[in-house]
Amino acid sequence: MILRASLLGTSAALVAALALSGCTQSTPDTTAPTSPSTNGPETSTSSAASGSVLHATPSPGATVLKTLDNQSGTIAMGPFPATRKFAYVYLTCNGSGRIDVDMGSIGTYPLDCDDVDSLNQFQLTGKSNFTVTITAQPGQKWAMTLAEGDAVV
Repeated sequence: MILRASLLGTSAALVAALALSGCTQSTPDTTAPTSPSTNGPETSTSSAASGSVLHATPSPGATVLKTLDNQSGTIAMGPFPATRKFAYVYLTCNGSGRIDVDMGSIGTYPLDCDDVDSLNQFQLTGKSNFTVTITAQPGQKWAMTLAEGDAVV
């Protein structure tokens, strides 16, 4: 099961809420997506002027397994032990074109980058471990947070 949601609007709402509260791959998808989330994470993407691409902060209750900032090209990670019900891949990217998130037999997800943030959720039930490979096109920069949790976000 894969869940995807745009983080741009939800991160703006989260920042506004915090301010008011005073708190400073080419393989076809093999699983059916769930409904998009309306409660995305706060993103840490910096301004385009600096050129940095930073990872997102996951939703409360998620356990962070790995974060990467200012990446390009292809990176394979894992294996990671599947200790919770879901894996969450928060991906932030700059540039245009497609970025692929591949979790092997669990599923794949293509993202049309165009300076968009996304949340992808993969069901881990019945899996003992998993890997994640992110493939970007030349000229794209990306950042990723990999986390696990027990709730649909």
